Amino acid sequence: MPRGVIAAFLLLVFVCSVGTGTETCSFPGPPTVVLKDEKRLLQYWEVEDSAKWTSGFLPDSAGYWRFVRFVRSRLDVSEVHRYVSAPDLPTTQDKQNSKLMLSGGIGDLRPIDCLEALLFSVQAQRHPMETQPTEFLALILRRDDEGKGPRLKIWYFTVDQPGIGRPGPITDSAEKDVAAGWKPFLNLHNHNFFFDKTPIVPGAAWPSANDVQVMKNLSFHGLPLERTAVTDGFITSHLRPDELKRLRGADE
Repeated sequence: MPRGVIAAFLLLVFVCSVGTGTETCSFPGPPTVVLKDEKRLLQYWEVEDSAKWTSGFLPDSAGYWRFVRFVRSRLDVSEVHRYVSAPDLPTTQDKQNSKLMLSGGIGDLRPIDCLEALLFSVQAQRHPMETQPTEFLALILRRDDEGKGPRLKIWYFTVDQPGIGRPGPITDSAEKDVAAGWKPFLNLHNHNFFFDKTPIVPGAAWPSANDVQVMKNLSFHGLPLERTAVTDGFITSHLRPDELKRLRGADE
């Protein structure tokens, strides 16, 4: 996809993201907290598998919309292209992966949806993502219970840092659920904007080379996740396992 077309697409994403209604995008109740200490938080929601989760309705979250307004006031959408050749990209693999994602030849880049924005909002309520960027990791499982219909179990984990580190608490929990009949569906994490760097480093809505290395080897009782997703709060990429294989990991 030519760079000018990509810029137009990303501009449309920014406009649509802040112009979507908010009336239906919310969790039906509070999460179940499994682990909480000074830094770590592990919790989950179990909800009906509904079309609203992938809709364009976005949450009525003060933290999320504060982040949106901050980014749009300081960063022109065309600056997202800087990520392709930014001097602080850590590896050649990251540069090549970024070019492949922005070419339109792999994966699916689209505006953030309801569930993705809800999970982003949880973190944005914990810390101002525009000035104190931190990451979360979500693992989403599916099952179809007789009498209950299709269900999602949405695990959420953070260590309140610009990275996740060891994801053992969330992956171990998902492993137990898969053993109990849940099926792995999606993993989602966020990438941050760093406004304290010169030039500004915009969050890339696709996996880093380190992410690729981890996600290629991630499975639960031998079952891979159906999708790998990364969001920057505006745009989210989705990759199938066969598409993830086309990206280069940190050791490749």
